Amino acid sequence: MQKILIAISLVLAAAMLLRSDLPVKAQDGGDTIRLDERKLGDINAANPQPTYIFNATANQSVTIDLTAITPQLALSFTVLAPNGALVVAVGNPSEQARISDTLIFPTAGDYTIQISNVSDVEGQFILSLFRPAPEVPAVPLIAGQMQQDFLTQGSKLVFSITAIEESQLELSIASADGRFGLDINLEDEAGETVAFVSNSILRTTLTIPAGNMSYLLTLTNNHPTGEAISYTVKVNMPDAVEEEDQTITPTATVEPSPTGDGEPDLPVLPATGPCVLATRGQIVNVRSGPSTEYDIVATIGAFTIYNVLGRNEDGTWLQIDAVPEIGWVAANVTRQGGDCNSLQVQSYLPLPGSITGTVWHDLCAATPEMIEPPEGCVEVEAGIVEADGIKAAGEPAINGVEVSLLEGACSGATLLNSTISGATGYGFEDVPPGQYCVLVNAASPTNSSLLLPGKWTAPRIATSTAQFNVTVDANENRVVHFGWDYELAP
Repeated sequence: MQKILIAISLVLAAAMLLRSDLPVKAQDGGDTIRLDERKLGDINAANPQPTYIFNATANQSVTIDLTAITPQLALSFTVLAPNGALVVAVGNPSEQARISDTLIFPTAGDYTIQISNVSDVEGQFILSLFRPAPEVPAVPLIAGQMQQDFLTQGSKLVFSITAIEESQLELSIASADGRFGLDINLEDEAGETVAFVSNSILRTTLTIPAGNMSYLLTLTNNHPTGEAISYTVKVNMPDAVEEEDQTITPTATVEPSPTGDGEPDLPVLPATGPCVLATRGQIVNVRSGPSTEYDIVATIGAFTIYNVLGRNEDGTWLQIDAVPEIGWVAANVTRQGGDCNSLQVQSYLPLPGSITGTVWHDLCAATPEMIEPPEGCVEVEAGIVEADGIKAAGEPAINGVEVSLLEGACSGATLLNSTISGATGYGFEDVPPGQYCVLVNAASPTNSSLLLPGKWTAPRIATSTAQFNVTVDANENRVVHFGWDYELAP
């Protein structure tokens, strides 16, 4: 809090409290939203019916997608014509986190989209408007086979999956180039969404239960800046039998040991044909990327030959099909056979980084009798001191503050994730290399009762929203601390 060593006008203090970082509203009473734009919004007692204005052309076809990102929040929306007549009302009786509808705007003009809460929870949501993707035929996914391709911005792919009686299936979906923006939707035969993951994943695994049910998996590229996304999709059988594994890997003849010690000799590798490898007789780790800093996803044994799918840039690591996982092994601990000179360089996710920090109470215990600013305080004007914005030992953490991570520069970033600070700080793990914005809004529904009145002193002075641009490199941890100076506390 700002400490005053000489008298100051209460009018100035009131003016500081009235400053806000609220979004600018259109003259007609709602935020404007454009086609192919995603808007982050709040719904709460102070804003019970957020309103957005979309300027449509005549007979324009648009998909309106509304996704609640606060747990247990459920929403509905209505669309009103320029003359105020109802165009469509999209309810949400089952209180799903995501609802959408595609409609054709009959005439040109400003249409109003009104959002309502159908749950007892307040929180945040994302409203998206985009061009409807054309219908595409479903591609069958077969257990053990991986699909890999690119999705351009706004496009989608549909895969069909048939469950089996004997075992559950594991559906693995990943962004192969480290880009966010992939929306994943899994539907059952009745058309009900059984799993939905939006925008902020790099890799996820969904479970398909055993049975005779069929499913549709839809992947949509909703990257906010129009980037193409490389993806991989694979259906795995966790309890696949050994015979099925052997049909995928080359056959190797294991001869009895000529020494009679009972240990079989290592398999002989072919001199021609596709590139294959085997170990030098030891157990070898298979990793998710070409480095020992990547996670171990499997191990391979000494007496099986594995197909080589590609290599990294300098050939020091080889990508193999270690059924059911696709992974990387160090070339220098394996033996290679066949034609390995024409292997293609395969893409892989860069090592993720992280962003961590603390939201702390920036203490400044000054009194009017003091002549010099005490430790922890700085004089900002003659006779006026405030907290210095430097995190010092003994200054306590503030628990329960919502911290948000956005992709891109703060001026036009897209929300990726939020977390709550604790006694040991906050953290965002598995952050791909790139530019991000870390943000704390003191006036949000989660934070206002905990923080206000007061102001931010770090990473820079702000009255409501503190935000900081940060660039994360591969395998790097960036630290961003947020200092808060309570107006009514030391």
